Amino acid sequence: MPHRFPPFEVQAARPILLALEDGIAGYVVEQAGKGASLVWLRSQAGQIWGISGDQRDVGFQFEVFTLAIETIETMQARAAAWKPPPLAPNMPENFRRLMSIRPELPTPSGKFRPWPFTSWRVEALRRAEYIIDNVDPGPTFGNNPSMQAPSRPGHVPPEASAYCEVAVGLLFTHGNSKQLLVGVDWMPFNMIVTDDVHEIDEYLHPCERVPLKDYASRLPLST
Repeated sequence: MPHRFPPFEVQAARPILLALEDGIAGYVVEQAGKGASLVWLRSQAGQIWGISGDQRDVGFQFEVFTLAIETIETMQARAAAWKPPPLAPNMPENFRRLMSIRPELPTPSGKFRPWPFTSWRVEALRRAEYIIDNVDPGPTFGNNPSMQAPSRPGHVPPEASAYCEVAVGLLFTHGNSKQLLVGVDWMPFNMIVTDDVHEIDEYLHPCERVPLKDYASRLPLST
């Protein structure tokens, strides 16, 4: 029987999540290659939130990603309080310089685009991510490779070694058709932001969709 790790939910306070259901006026997507590294949302009242990827190592060769949502004030305060980490005396100088660079204060890089919907509903997307040990992927590098794949919660295959249920995205829907997906990618800290119908359908296939109010009721009032 697969080992079940504790679920990894969206890292956000309940009031912030619920604020996403209405009042969004604009957004900015910070591109990172073909994906996104950060999504800024601005409310009609001028509040700004940042959506980024968050990571957890749940087991050996098994990491999962969810979304973190914070106010810009929280993000900037953390950057302002940053201190360089303790470094080993024998660390190469180029790595020492890199690890000692103070991060810039998080700030939207461009003008906010108008939010594409006048009214919408929001759903949290959850899936089970599992690993299978001792797979045979053919010619490969490394020892003892494992495979990681998604399934709908409750449908993890019996041959899985371990699994973790993860909240991987938010789906904004206007009416019966227009949608915007903000979800984590399989690449560390990379996100997928798209309104493409086919991309969204493919992303949704292994996910359960939970209305945001129902999902937020499971989370603590504050983080």
